[in-house]
Amino acid sequence: MTEEYEEFRAEVAHSYLERIRKMGEDCAGLQAQIDDAYAKAEGVRGIDYSAVRVSASPTSDAMPDAVAMLQERIRDYVADLAAFEEERHAAHISLMSMPDQTEARVLRCRYLLGWKWERICNEMDYSWDGMMKLRRRALADYWEVMPRSEKDAIPPAI
Repeated sequence: MTEEYEEFRAEVAHSYLERIRKMGEDCAGLQAQIDDAYAKAEGVRGIDYSAVRVSASPTSDAMPDAVAMLQERIRDYVADLAAFEEERHAAHISLMSMPDQTEARVLRCRYLLGWKWERICNEMDYSWDGMMKLRRRALADYWEVMPRSEKDAIPPAI
């Protein structure tokens, strides 16, 4: 296999796995927005009939607006999370079929679990240079087992 072809395969695999990693980050961002909206909604009160003096939120629409915002963000989160989990599952199945499970572990930790490269080096006791060589080889090898629908057409020879 030529070095150019290996680079092509690694780049295609990287693009696919990076897209999945980004989906995970986006889901985490949506979760943070939901948490923020929930925290803001906690300050919104309905009518408190048990108090000596009846009080309510500053506007009559505050509670329904807060609930509607939460529902919208949760709906977006659930849809994105379902898509992410589907993609992550397909990638995980492909990783399980790799012949070298050290390579599979590196890719799983980075792209499916979202670990930083420094953490992976420490956890697996690799130097930075050694890990980057393993990463490149793992990505090129992953191309063989990745979902066929995600593979780009092989570019024409020059």
